[in-house]
Amino acid sequence: MIFLWKSFLFVCLTTAAFAREGAETLEGEDPTGAAIVGALVQLRSTNTPYRASTETGPSGGFRLDGLNAGRYILVADAAGFRKTEISVVLPFAESLPVRLDLATFVQEVTVSAMMPELVREVEIEGRRLEEQVAQDTGEFLREQPEMFSVRRGAINLDPTLRGLQESQIAMFVDGTRTFAAGPARMDSDISHLSPHAVQSIRVVKGPYALAWGAGAMSAVQLETVRPNFHTGGFDAGGRLGYNYGENGDTSDGYVTAWGSDERFRFTAAHNTRVGYDYQDGNGDSVPAGYESYDTRWDVGFLLNPEMTIEYSGGYQEQRDMDFPGRILDATFFKTGSHALELDWDRTGWGQLYVQFYANLKEHLMNNAEKPTGRPMPGRIPPFGLDIALPAESDTVGGRAFMVRELGGELSLAPRQDRRRRWLRSAHLLERSSSDRRYGAGGRRGLVCRRGVRVLCRQHRRRARQE
Repeated sequence: MIFLWKSFLFVCLTTAAFAREGAETLEGEDPTGAAIVGALVQLRSTNTPYRASTETGPSGGFRLDGLNAGRYILVADAAGFRKTEISVVLPFAESLPVRLDLATFVQEVTVSAMMPELVREVEIEGRRLEEQVAQDTGEFLREQPEMFSVRRGAINLDPTLRGLQESQIAMFVDGTRTFAAGPARMDSDISHLSPHAVQSIRVVKGPYALAWGAGAMSAVQLETVRPNFHTGGFDAGGRLGYNYGENGDTSDGYVTAWGSDERFRFTAAHNTRVGYDYQDGNGDSVPAGYESYDTRWDVGFLLNPEMTIEYSGGYQEQRDMDFPGRILDATFFKTGSHALELDWDRTGWGQLYVQFYANLKEHLMNNAEKPTGRPMPGRIPPFGLDIALPAESDTVGGRAFMVRELGGELSLAPRQDRRRRWLRSAHLLERSSSDRRYGAGGRRGLVCRRGVRVLCRQHRRRARQE
């Protein structure tokens, strides 16, 4: 018989003897009911060439008939057990136990993993923003591999590259740098450029991009539309488009015109984007209103075949921007940009490039649509607060580099970047109440500190007029 415990296989053999030749029978039974199906049982004679074999059946038993008396070798083999051989003499009157111990085995498993090839730098054509109908450059970047964007507002998204964000990413527009005007980064460094003005995006994913500036772990460079100088007369072109989104009633209209000849080129572009509150998946209204008006221009002159001088500028105004989940909304962003660059590229000698720029931002935040701006009985104070937080972020800088060809594939490329940033903010708090506990007949006041003086004066003047 055959049965299985947790540690071994036990075979119990019995024989039946008859008077005639070849009448021996070898049987195996399983008294426990723990059957091992398909175990191989082999029998071979030690004196003759006789061999016989069988397998255990569904009940774990087996039977070999027609055996002659004599000495045999019994081999029992089952998967997961050590093969066992014993000597058997037929006939025998009593049960003969055969024990099969569990087999041990060594299995070597080799696991190999290869790090995927990570693209360190990628360049994206601006037309892909048009194809994707992106409302914001950051919104487009979040759909690219290994990139993401943190949504600050309806159209102001802050890029993230491989976990790097904010000041760890150097962001450029035509080589110029700017910084967020909102103290809580309600805007990003590149959110004040229309996506329709982008000709190409160059992304250095890092984790190191020190050639782009001190402390830069990664970089994003936006290049605006500039036509090539055209030989053979004046050449002009342009594009006009409009996008509409039903959820949020968003509108996006843009127009761009450009022209060039062999000595002169220009670009002029305007983009208007407007959006309102949208409905989420549960049908709830989400504050997402905004207005954005963006105008850019560029003029370039080819002074000689080796030297180009270029002036580019732009002005953007964003108004009434909702920032759900934040304590303040944006009354406006006003951004003015100016850049002048000189590029001298002489074959056989090298290249000299110089750029000066100024990016000026003005920003005002308010709490008009926030809970703090509404009366709330039981709250201290119970009246609403009228909070205004103006801020300015101005960046003036320049950069220069020279590439000197030394012959063959050798070159020398010293580089210098300089910039200075001015950040000014103020805190204006206006409060009023008809509650006698806060002054007979109510109290009205205006507080201005850490001053942006011009903005403070404007708000004091507005308070007096009201």
